[in-house]
Amino acid sequence: MINSVILVRPKAEGKIEFPFSLLYVGTALKQAGYHVEILDFHQRDMSSANLIEKLRQSHNIMLGISALSGSYLWVKKLTLKIKEQLPNLAIVIGGHIAISYELLLNKTGVDYVCTGEGEETLPLLIERLDKGESFEQVPNLAFKINNQIITTKRKFVQNFILPDFSLIDVKKYLIHPKQDRFFARDKKYLAHSKPADKLATLMFSRGCLGGCNFCYRHLPGYRQGKLDWCWQYLMKLYNDYGVHYFRIDDELFISDQKWFDNFYNKIKDEKLNIMFRISGLRVDSIDDQLLAKLKDMGCVAINYGIESGSQQILDRMNKRVTVEQNRIAIQKTIAHGIQVMAYIMFGYQGETRQSLIETLDILLSTDINAEDVSIFFTLPLPGSRLYAECLATSQINDEEEFLSQLYDSIKNQYQRYIIQLGQLTRDELNGFEKKLIFLLNLKKIIKPRNPIFKVIKKVTLAVADSSSLNTFFVLAQKVLNKSYKFFNPLPN
Repeated sequence: MINSVILVRPKAEGKIEFPFSLLYVGTALKQAGYHVEILDFHQRDMSSANLIEKLRQSHNIMLGISALSGSYLWVKKLTLKIKEQLPNLAIVIGGHIAISYELLLNKTGVDYVCTGEGEETLPLLIERLDKGESFEQVPNLAFKINNQIITTKRKFVQNFILPDFSLIDVKKYLIHPKQDRFFARDKKYLAHSKPADKLATLMFSRGCLGGCNFCYRHLPGYRQGKLDWCWQYLMKLYNDYGVHYFRIDDELFISDQKWFDNFYNKIKDEKLNIMFRISGLRVDSIDDQLLAKLKDMGCVAINYGIESGSQQILDRMNKRVTVEQNRIAIQKTIAHGIQVMAYIMFGYQGETRQSLIETLDILLSTDINAEDVSIFFTLPLPGSRLYAECLATSQINDEEEFLSQLYDSIKNQYQRYIIQLGQLTRDELNGFEKKLIFLLNLKKIIKPRNPIFKVIKKVTLAVADSSSLNTFFVLAQKVLNKSYKFFNPLPN
């Protein structure tokens, strides 16, 4: 009889955030009467050997893992070691890595793969295991019977449960707002900043309506949390843990206008004093009225997936937006006193030097600063249409080998362009990035319309992208940036 579950999140690159998947699954298991322990390798100095020893000393236990695809090799090594020493221990895995359920079931020590959300799946799975009953009615599951992989129907959670934060040490996931680049530059926040201030990450929805070809989400569709649930979630952190500053990490924060209007009115009616930044918002969803409300609510920054200044590349990505919509979104947001982070993707299918120049030009045509442009090199990830195309065209020949090197590729931004999709090599993309950042820093001092700027831009772009001379632009942009900061200091 299984009466206890250890839930694990592997170490991965990225920001500090709650282990959302494990919190929801752990809460559901706890409500079903199981003892739950969450071990987050993001936050604990714990080795695989320590985990195996902990499992050895436990009884009537199941191991659950939630992981990204980049953790495949770690999962494989860990689960095979566990099976060597504890062959009867049930191991279930979920998260983005579940897209590769066939590899997990055939090549690792994993017994069950949760192919969807686990809140309902895991309690039912344990119940069937204890009773020796069939799993075929358990939703969101992949498993093997007589070397045959069986998958069950998918079922999506419609009513989210409130996470039980007592399952984790919440304070380990809270940072001071000044550790966040946007709060650290926001004059309104800095005017009343206190040492005891806390910032947390939260999410009010699941999924996205975008459908971008490079997107690696493993769950389709979009579901917005009900207003009452969202409010309870917010108030739990606000009242119980004293969190007044937030990073809203929804992939698409505003899709339902009625929900947003009600949420806005709730915050205003309750006179709630919070500040927040938004990690995901589509450029075709914003207008002056929306931005004014966001500013009034306490929004300090919005992240936009600009990706490219080339309409051809945007269309290839299936972004379903225009270059002009990208430009307008940046300008309007800055005009409303809200900071912008523009995500740019280099090296997508069809990328040429001309399309990179178009990306540079769209950024130069706005008031965005160099430090607010985040450049990523295209990496096909399991679950995306781009990944499927790379498999179909044999640009990825060995899927397991690709997944096994994924963590190291993601960890080093300049090594992650492991498949050349456009005309330019990784070194050429790297060289162009140096020039782009230099010119964006130059824009702070000389306006792009100025003839001097135009001459410098022409000379800069004349340098070959693969040339070692591009290192000069790194030094030059640092000098420009320091000079600008010296003459335009931030408030204390």
